[in-house]
Amino acid sequence: MSIDTREIADLAREIRLQILHTIKGAGMGHIGGDFSV
Repeated sequence: MSIDTREIADLAREIRLQILHTIKGAGMGHIGGDFSV
């Protein structure tokens, strides 16, 4: 069972976006500036 590097990169990107959205939803998005993607 081999995992493609692109799949890992895509998963990491999705997780990162979800985390950013969660932080934004918690009202803490303004600490590090505006996380506009």
